[in-house]
Amino acid sequence: MANYDFKTIEKKWQDRWEKEGTFRAIDDFSLPKFYGLIEFPYPSGAGMHVGHIKAYSGMEVICRKRRMQGYNVLFPIGFDAFGLPAENYAIKTGTHPRIVTDQNIHNFTGQLKRVGFAFDWSRVIDTTDTDYYKWTQWIFLKMFEHGLVFRDKAFVNYCPSCKCVLSNEDSQGGKCDICHSDVIQKSKDVWFLRITEYADKLLDGLKHVDFPANIKAQQENWIGRSTGAFVNFTLSGTDETLRSSASHSWSWLPSIRSSTSTLTASRTWTRSKNTAPNAAKRPSSSALSLSRTRPASSSADLPQSTPSTARRSRYSSPTMS
Repeated sequence: MANYDFKTIEKKWQDRWEKEGTFRAIDDFSLPKFYGLIEFPYPSGAGMHVGHIKAYSGMEVICRKRRMQGYNVLFPIGFDAFGLPAENYAIKTGTHPRIVTDQNIHNFTGQLKRVGFAFDWSRVIDTTDTDYYKWTQWIFLKMFEHGLVFRDKAFVNYCPSCKCVLSNEDSQGGKCDICHSDVIQKSKDVWFLRITEYADKLLDGLKHVDFPANIKAQQENWIGRSTGAFVNFTLSGTDETLRSSASHSWSWLPSIRSSTSTLTASRTWTRSKNTAPNAAKRPSSSALSLSRTRPASSSADLPQSTPSTARRSRYSSPTMS
């Protein structure tokens, strides 16, 4: 391989692949179909790094294998180009974000092609293109209209140096993954998607997709459905209820004066199972308890011990009261 002239040979074939559209998906429904998808690069820097090559190589091999097996393969590429990192890079270089983003996408495209990835370049997606993000805005508005979007305060991982919010993965060990500065917890107004409303559909849908078992397990664990029970006990001489849950923790809840089945969410007073009632401690203001109960019309009508069992799901707790 010492005499392998990679600059000449690889460019020759890459030019031919592009000219002939070798990796373009076609509308041929007589062939078995295969859809390969990688996480689109984020062009917030001047070029790619070795992590991009590593992340894309596995699916690259699979897509090439499927083409050799006669599949009609769709292997698209795009650029997840919106976000504060792109703006910070623009500030750092003193160039408008639109110009910087277009330059970076151009550089990324050339590098991806020189590596030889078998992407279908006729289907490139740029998330800063108005023809693309008008649909993400439309989806957001539809979800908002149906009550699936709300705004609330939440603590986020914030890097004071980069001036942006970081995911848990990008702030491990309390350090920014980009600049290695200390990450702080900052309260911000955040938009939330009410995934709780369709979590069961997401779980049930896993039965009908051909995901690997480990991927399905990750999805199930992320959604986090768990089933348990609550048991409510009335307290003599008070309108409050003592609740025992499957986790063996106890909580004080105001008695609910309603004869109908009610979904309740309230701030709670909690104590351990073996602690005296007068030792109850008030938790943080974000502590919530959610259960389905069917109480009597008044506390006087309740027997001394009133068990009330309910399906308990971790993901059904709201994020705001």
